[in-house]
Order: sequence, then C-alpha cells, then structure tokens
Amino acid sequence: MQMRKLSDRIRRTAARTCSKDPKASTLLRGFDIPSREKTRLNQYGRPAAEAKLNDSPGELLDSIFSRLKQGKTVSVDDTAKKAVKSKTGGTGFRVLKYRKLFRAKLFIADIIHSKYHSSREPIPVERGWGVITEKDLPSIHLIRPSAEENVSAPTLRGDLDRVMDLDGAVPNFDPKTNRPSFDATLRYISQPDSIRRGSIPEYRPASKDPHFEKVGDESVKFRLSTSSSTRAMSLLYHVISNFKPTDLSGLSSFKGKARGFTKDGYSPVALTISSTDKSCQAFSVDPAEDFSETENVLSKFGEIIERLVTYEDENYSKLFLKRGPTLNGEMGGVNGVSPHPTFHNYSRFEKLLIRSQVDGQRQGSRGIELFDIKSRAVAPTRYHLTRYKQFANYKIQYPRGVTRSYELEFYDMVRSVFMKYAFQLRLGGMSGAFVCFHNTREMLGFEYIRLQEIEQYVFGSSHWAEKAFGFTLSLYQVIMETAVNAFSEYPRGKLRIVMRISDDTGLYLFVHRIPDIKDPLSRKALSNVPIKGDADFAEYLKANGLRESDVKMYYFLIQPYVNGKRVKKPINVTPSDDYQVAHNMHVVRTPHLRMFVESYMHATSMNEFTRRDVPKRARGTLSEDVYC
Repeated sequence: MQMRKLSDRIRRTAARTCSKDPKASTLLRGFDIPSREKTRLNQYGRPAAEAKLNDSPGELLDSIFSRLKQGKTVSVDDTAKKAVKSKTGGTGFRVLKYRKLFRAKLFIADIIHSKYHSSREPIPVERGWGVITEKDLPSIHLIRPSAEENVSAPTLRGDLDRVMDLDGAVPNFDPKTNRPSFDATLRYISQPDSIRRGSIPEYRPASKDPHFEKVGDESVKFRLSTSSSTRAMSLLYHVISNFKPTDLSGLSSFKGKARGFTKDGYSPVALTISSTDKSCQAFSVDPAEDFSETENVLSKFGEIIERLVTYEDENYSKLFLKRGPTLNGEMGGVNGVSPHPTFHNYSRFEKLLIRSQVDGQRQGSRGIELFDIKSRAVAPTRYHLTRYKQFANYKIQYPRGVTRSYELEFYDMVRSVFMKYAFQLRLGGMSGAFVCFHNTREMLGFEYIRLQEIEQYVFGSSHWAEKAFGFTLSLYQVIMETAVNAFSEYPRGKLRIVMRISDDTGLYLFVHRIPDIKDPLSRKALSNVPIKGDADFAEYLKANGLRESDVKMYYFLIQPYVNGKRVKKPINVTPSDDYQVAHNMHVVRTPHLRMFVESYMHATSMNEFTRRDVPKRARGTLSEDVYC
C-alpha cells in the first residue's frame, strides 16, 4: 500500500523538479528536495525548456527499497537531500542542449514501474536445461597492467576536456559568429592518403597480443577483445530482453519514430577461435575478417581523429603526416612507432579475459577518469559510404530537429552504436564516450556522453543495464565452451563460429572446423557462391570442400523469467524484480549449410544484411528512413 502511494505521488511530481517559490521544496519520491533557484514555468506548470533540473542522488533509492523490504516505513523528514546543480555556466563558448537528461528520471522510472514480490517460485525447467540467476553472476575484476608499467592514456589537447563538464554538444565553430570554440587547427581532418605509412599502429588481435600471458593465469580459458565480444553480447541481449526497443523519451523531435535498433544490430556475428598453448587449455577469440572496404574508410578516419584530438598540432604534424627530409636528413617523428603506447584495461569474468582499449584520461576531483574517444560521421556519410566524398560539405546546423541536427545524430547513435558503446565502457572501466562529429573533411562538434545516459537510452535504466551485462557474458561463456568442445578430437584445429538470431527465442550457433589446406569460406570462394538453386549450391560445396562433417549446428534456446514467470514481451526489469534465464543448447543433427554460408557472408559484409533477414519479432520496430 505504501509503495502504491509513493508511485502515485511520483507520477504527479516526477516532471516537476522546481517550484515557483525559490524557498519552497519539491516533493520527489516522498522526500523534500530543496530547490536551488527560481525557475520559469511553462503554461502547464512545469519547468521551461531552458530550466536547470535538480539531479537526484541515487542513494535515496537504496534507502527506500531497503526500508520497504524490511517492512519499515519511509521517513520523509530525516532523509531530505540537497539537489545537485548542473555545471554549465561560464563556459566561454556555445553549448547546444537538444535532449532531456536522464540523471533524475533514471531512478524515478524504476520506482514508477516496480512491484515488490515477497515470494518467488522456482523456474519449472526440464531436464538438460540450465538456469542463470542474479546470484550466479560472478563479479567482474578490472585489471590495469598499463598502470603498473607506467603507461598512461593520453589527454585531450588544449581545453577540449572542458566539454566533459557540459550537458550538450559544443560546435567546433560557433554557428552565429563562425568563431572557433577551440584551436582553429582542429577544423580540418587529415585524409588517409596524407598519413605517413606505419605511423599509426595496426590493430593487434587477441591471438597476437603477448600481454595476455602477463595478465592472465591458468584459470583463464578464453582471451578476447571488445571487438570480438560486444557484437555477440548485443545479439544475446536482444534475446534475453525479448527484443526490447530503445527509450527515446528524451528526444522531443523523434516521438513516434522507430524505437527499434537498426537492422545491422541484428546481423550475424562471426568469430575465429585458436588454441594458444600446447596443452590446448587456453584459446584466443578474434573477430572474423570484414570484407567491406567502405567500413574500413570510416575506421581509418577514426584512427586519425583519435590522434588529432590528443596531440598538439605541431607534434601531430611531425609524427603522423607525410613530410619531406628535414635539414639533418631525418624524417619528423619516429617511423613505424606511435609516440604513446596503446593503453589497455582487462576485465576478468570467470574464464573470460577481455581486453579493452582506453583512448583518453583526465585528472578530475574524484581521481583519474578514463574515457573512450568515438568519431561519428554525419548521417548522410554513413548511409552513402560509397559516395562519402559527396557529403564532405554537409554541416550540422541545428540543435534539434529531424534533419541536420545534433538530435538526429544522437537518435541514430542510440539505435545503432550505443549498445556497443555501453558494453565497451563497462568492460574497460570507463565513465563515458567523447564523441567527435565530422563529415570526413571538417570537425563539426564535440560532446561527452556519460555511460549512465547511454544505458538509459538503450536499456531503460542502469540497473537493467548492469544485469543484462552480466547475463550476456554468462551466456557468451556457454557458447565459447560449446564451441571448443564441438571438435575436441581436433584440439589443435582452428574453429570458426557464426551466431545468428532465430525467429523464436534463441539463436543458431555454427561451429566450423577450418581445414589446414584450403578454406572453403575464403574471400575468393565466397565471391562465387550461387544465390539460388540447390543443385548449384551443392556443386559449390563440392568444389570448395565444405563438408557436413566439418560443421556442427546448435540451437541455443533462451527463455527469460521475471519473478518466476515466463515473459514473452519486451522486458523492463526493476530493482525489486527477480530476473532469471533458462537456456538449453540443442544439437541439430544435420547442419543447414546454406544458412551457415549465408550467415557468414552477412557477418563479413560479403552480402548485404537486408530487412528481410532481420528476425520477425524485430522487424516491426525498424525504419526505412534515410536522413540526408
């Protein structure tokens, strides 16, 4: 009864965070939170768009639920907390606010939709099924070997770190005065053909990284990187959440628009597993090669921008740009060696050891804050990658709106990359992402987006984000164990894994033992795969040596339960809910080779992953809109 009264009170007061009287207080969650200043209200009695919201401390939630679970009453007078004021004043440059922040609503939504259950029944599972509960989730240990080796992540150049304290996007050039907000040399981006060869280190897969030997111990069985983990974790999240869409309530211009993830988020995932020791007790997991040339273009720009914002202009030019001989006959910089070694953190989760690259750091009031640097090409560039040079003059002109706005770019990030960002940040122990908006020719603006807000838009709350993170890692470990045991009679062999979401409540898992002589799924072999005709496809299999005995197929059935009941609709898990996952790895006797080949071609970008290939349960949330 008391919980119901609290919920009713919150529904009436959640949107009202300030009062007309500056001395008055605002009721939020049953507590008195003093307002700091007088706020202009709109015609509905709510704060106007420019009003500053009082951030609500998360400790209040813990006190509410702990007292309710103990059967105690909630005291109003003894638990009043002061609100935190947003630090956005006196920046010296223009800050564009285009969305509603979720620092307060993040916790309010959990109370509004929560229902406390005092008794929970066990999950009725059959023989052969496994059950993962919240108590079964092991803790994740963050290992920082780079700190022990006196290696530190780079810092942002100039005063770019000021963006991290602001709520909104900062244009590189003020749209009204055309004056630079930062160093004017940040305007233009070096093109890939102007970068000196070898100056930027190439990506090193987990199988070729010697640092795993120093960090891991004998109990580590799988060595991975975030590039080989986050995509697979995203597929698993779609299944354990019953294809839950995103939360776009903070974007006013996109109400009623598609809330589902983009179709590429449901695309199959391909990985390669190889043994790392003679006893075949440890394995390295690498992502499969991407045959797309257009995606590599954006990756190259990302590497350039990452160094452009972390090195001063003079050092950047000497170290990375092509230069003629100097007076003493030497090239500027060190050929083939990056001035700063790559900074990595490692996350230990039972038998998994996952490497995460940390792009930047800054010294804050709470100590060193680690973050990721993300380059984000504008919408028309991404949608037309083969013609990206035609959009080199495209500019972001407005804070809000469905065209040429930061709100549009944010909306697209929520549905396409925010889930990957959230997993990467959690694995690397980072607090947020420093996003650099560009059109491949100019740097358009910067914004720092914290992990808490990313998780709110993707998962709906940080509580569910944390639980989903642990459950997906646990299921991912089950898949890894199944894969290495599929061909235990060939312990030294190299394995290929392909995961594909099914139309039901699970995913298909293919494990392929790669022959030592000829790979039937090489780029050359895949270029001649017949699209239609069983006879032609059988001829392809015979010509390239792809045999059924080298492929094993599994159906990984996953069923989520909330408070002991099977849930088939999109899930919203609150702190008072008991979430569990039942799973069963079923062996398919005759592997579907055509599905295996097509899924691998989708995963490696040999074939386009179309709307028709998306699972049926997720098609209704997709959108065909292309923003230019």
